[in-house]
Order: sequence, then C-alpha cells, then structure tokens
Amino acid sequence: FRHRHAMLYQKYSTLLNAETDYMPHKLISDISQIKNLPLQVKINRIQISPALEVIRWPGNGSLTIELDQVYPGENIEIDFGKPEIATWGSLEISANGKDWSKVNFTQENNRLTASLQQKPIKAVRFTNMQHQEQEIYLRRFIITIDK
Repeated sequence: FRHRHAMLYQKYSTLLNAETDYMPHKLISDISQIKNLPLQVKINRIQISPALEVIRWPGNGSLTIELDQVYPGENIEIDFGKPEIATWGSLEISANGKDWSKVNFTQENNRLTASLQQKPIKAVRFTNMQHQEQEIYLRRFIITIDK
C-alpha cells in the first residue's frame, strides 16, 4: 500500500525518501451519512470507521465495499447497535463486482458474523431490503481476508 521512491533534492544535493499512502479499496453507498466515512486497512482486515451518530438508513439503501482485487474471504463482522438487523438486512458477496450471492450470517445480540470459508470476494454489500428507513449505529463493519 505504500509507494516509495527516492527524489534528489538538487538545491542541497540531499536524497529524500517520499512516501505516498492511498486507499486501494472503495466504499460506495447511497446513504449520505455513510458514503464519506473512511475505510481503514489493518493487515488482513478492511473496516469502515465507526460513526458517532445515528445513521438513518433509507429503504432499499445499501453500502458496498469494493476491494482492489479478489481475495479469499475469511469472515465479516457487523455491529449496527440493534438486535433485529436480520429482519431487514441482506448481506451479499461478489467475486467479480457484478454477480451477487447472499451470505448467511449468525446474530448474537447486536453482532452479525458471517463465515466466508475462503470464498473469493471482490465486493461485499449490505442492503436494507425493506422500504422503510432504519436507524442504526455503525459500530463495526469488518471484512477479514486471507492475504
């Protein structure tokens, strides 16, 4: 994730190291409170930074994390701060960013967990399948991959 190159600073004839960090993965959402949240990468985990406000998730609204390439998926952990997420939410993965398959998850209290069993993933999407708005707390949305 880091590009390094050496630059010659001619005025002082000094060799300087320049580093540029960038985020190779993308967060795509039609939810105004989510679409500009930063992603974080920690070794083999990609996560959305937690939001410190109530998120108003519109009916049929979704969030998608698109990875820079296909990875074997290990698991997904989600905590929206509410116990009834399974009644309105749908979790899907895609190996190519176009064809989606639903992922079964278990829910214990407010935490959803989905085991991906090394399935290839290029993108992960969570959608409000109902027409009515849901209020959530985005405490955790983590994708763990096998790098």
